[in-house]
Amino acid sequence: MSKPKKVLLWSLAAVVLLAGAGWFYTARSGATGPTPAEAAQARRLEAVLAGLLPQSESNRFNSELAARTERLIADCMRDKGLQYFPKDPLSLTDPETSTDFSSLAYAQTHGFGIAAWPTFAPSHENDHVTAALTGQERQRYDAALTSCSDSSAKRAAKEFGIAQGNADYDRTDRAVTSDPEYRRALTEWADCARKKGYDNRSRLDLINQLRSEYMELMKKINNSIPMESAPSQEELERRTKAEPAYQKFARKEIQAAVETFPCSTVTDSVYRTLFQHRSGLPAATSGSH
Repeated sequence: MSKPKKVLLWSLAAVVLLAGAGWFYTARSGATGPTPAEAAQARRLEAVLAGLLPQSESNRFNSELAARTERLIADCMRDKGLQYFPKDPLSLTDPETSTDFSSLAYAQTHGFGIAAWPTFAPSHENDHVTAALTGQERQRYDAALTSCSDSSAKRAAKEFGIAQGNADYDRTDRAVTSDPEYRRALTEWADCARKKGYDNRSRLDLINQLRSEYMELMKKINNSIPMESAPSQEELERRTKAEPAYQKFARKEIQAAVETFPCSTVTDSVYRTLFQHRSGLPAATSGSH
């Protein structure tokens, strides 16, 4: 079912970088095509985005991309004569709250993932390195780290076929979502959801409606919470979750996700079948679009 893409945390960052740097696989002068390994990763990403692979594969792709980027950063810093220890991928990716439309248990816990707060592992690998730096040393280190992070993200994104995978997914997704069979499935979703009290055209429409409500709610909460100084992420999360309005929205979101889950399961199955047929990717094992 058409929805916000499951573009991964690191994948999304990489796509943004690629778009700004002109790294997309295009027919411009001097451009070279992807290697077989990059093409295989692009197909893997396309299958993840389409929901043809289980959520565990989505999380694994994300983690591997983060780990590769961190190793490249460490190599780049070493070449500049500086020390950097790769961060734990779990400090950069969030498998716990990453949206999983295939799981009823996820819907019962996080709804659609709109109000879920990201959960990251602590990252202290380089604290002792930066603590020893002062003045111009720290400025040089930070500048080098920024440069290495940018170049490493671009290289890792190319190796993992991010641009190609997203482009291939977009092309097939457009074909699937305009297919008459899928349009009928959407009509059936709307009929099913209406019986449960939701007057929306699709899950995407319902999610967008809830997200708009959430954004307005968060603006009000942020304006109402006294901020003597910039609070930590943990403190901001604690204060927000203590707000009755936030708690009410979280319950509403979970209820909507759970009640429409049976409707979405049927439509998702149609989507995956059509996507697999049009893309030539392996048949879905589990997962949901």
